[in-house]
Amino acid sequence: MRKIHGVLIGVALLLVSPRALGVVVTFEEPALEVAVRVALDKPVGDITDTEMATILELEVAFTSVPSGALPLTGIEYCTSLETLTCCFKAPGLTDEQIVARLGEISVVTSLRSLTVTGAVAAGGCSLRSYAVLGTAVDVSPLAALTNLEYLMLFVSAADVAPLSALSSLNTLISSAATVEQIADIATMTQVQVLKLPHLLWDAPDQIVPLASMTGLRDLMIEWVRSTLDTESLPAVPQVESLQVGLAGDFSDWIPAALVAAFPGVRALTLGRLCSDENYCLLSDYSALGDLANLEQITFHRPPAVDLSFVATLDNLSGLSFLGGDDSQYEAGGQDFAPLVSLLTESPRPFRLVVEDTYLSEAACSEQIPALFQMPDVTLEGDIQHCTGPHGEGEGEGEGEGEGQPTIYSADQNGDGLIEVAELLRVIQFYNSGGYQCAENPEDTEDGYAPGPGVNRSCPPHSSDYAPDGPDWRIGLTELLRIIQFYNSGGYHYCLEAGTEDGFCPGGA
Repeated sequence: MRKIHGVLIGVALLLVSPRALGVVVTFEEPALEVAVRVALDKPVGDITDTEMATILELEVAFTSVPSGALPLTGIEYCTSLETLTCCFKAPGLTDEQIVARLGEISVVTSLRSLTVTGAVAAGGCSLRSYAVLGTAVDVSPLAALTNLEYLMLFVSAADVAPLSALSSLNTLISSAATVEQIADIATMTQVQVLKLPHLLWDAPDQIVPLASMTGLRDLMIEWVRSTLDTESLPAVPQVESLQVGLAGDFSDWIPAALVAAFPGVRALTLGRLCSDENYCLLSDYSALGDLANLEQITFHRPPAVDLSFVATLDNLSGLSFLGGDDSQYEAGGQDFAPLVSLLTESPRPFRLVVEDTYLSEAACSEQIPALFQMPDVTLEGDIQHCTGPHGEGEGEGEGEGEGQPTIYSADQNGDGLIEVAELLRVIQFYNSGGYQCAENPEDTEDGYAPGPGVNRSCPPHSSDYAPDGPDWRIGLTELLRIIQFYNSGGYHYCLEAGTEDGFCPGGA
């Protein structure tokens, strides 16, 4: 009986196919093997086809020059792959090699998201700043990827028409820039998000085809040239989110006709390319007041913007100021008086984000505090520059207390949280222009008294951490720091982290 069992086991082993045991995969392109090992968390040892079939996401950064010269042998085993990113070093890569790589990628029909780009030599793929591959590449192999929903393709395509076969495509980020290429893209009426970061828009007919993209909701055009004839623009009313950069001498205004071409916009992002002081002074945004549906505006490196136009925007619920420049400072800083008036007269949930932006003296001393005290207004950001005394100014002395306390001064009960009453106490110090030690510490909740004074016999408040030492007043940046602790649900002592005040947001 024992002999019979041995024969049966031997027969069973012979009947097991090699694929059931797993076929060892051989790679020709080292970058692909590295990416697979990272995805599988398997630094050494054979990799089988069954393991490859478990990979859902793969990011391949080709490091050789020219990268992409070797076949992507093995990628065909990624039968469950949904997201693939391929970033090539472009120098020396031929159109034929690019087509071959696209063909190998096209067998992975499970893909839902695909990114194919060239790396900027100075920074590689990690900077997310991309170069365009090839000169006249046949992209037709990608037409086989009918499950694609997202495609970022920085390839100089000979013809983008084959991409119209991607019936599931929702988002397209393309280096397309010619009228013909955009006309082919416009046939993909199901696309909802279209980003054209290499388009220099200087002729109205470049975007005429986009009007037929009935599904289009989110449009990005990297640069709009001042030579554009804005009086002849087609209307693209279906766009709800628009991102544009202004490149050229727009003097000090935004053409009303440019705004009128996108009457349905709800979210607008505006950037500027500043290489000439004349148009770096652009400040008249009054045409934006005609966008009745506008809910959110983001300014990248704006000058000091006259916000008077917000008075007509009944649906506006958010403003973001991201970065400033010298023209903003020279103009006296960004002012928020029209916004304060709007939200006083018409209270609503509102989100204001201000990062690395010069603020006017009134904004620092009056407007930001007024906005913060509005119950429906949320303030976010890291304000670094005030043109008035709340943001600049020298300290008047240092406290006599020594050592770094591990409990934030505002945290009166020491529970690691900043509560509303504790936050309002610091706002009181901010509004009163300073603080001092209380004559009788037991008579106050925290041992301090609002208003400037000479009593500095106690340690300075934790919120008073000015770069040059405590100055016995709470500046705007310091106030925003405690607001950060309030919003993040707590704080903890972290002297070793080297933060400005010795504390970090969030619980320990």
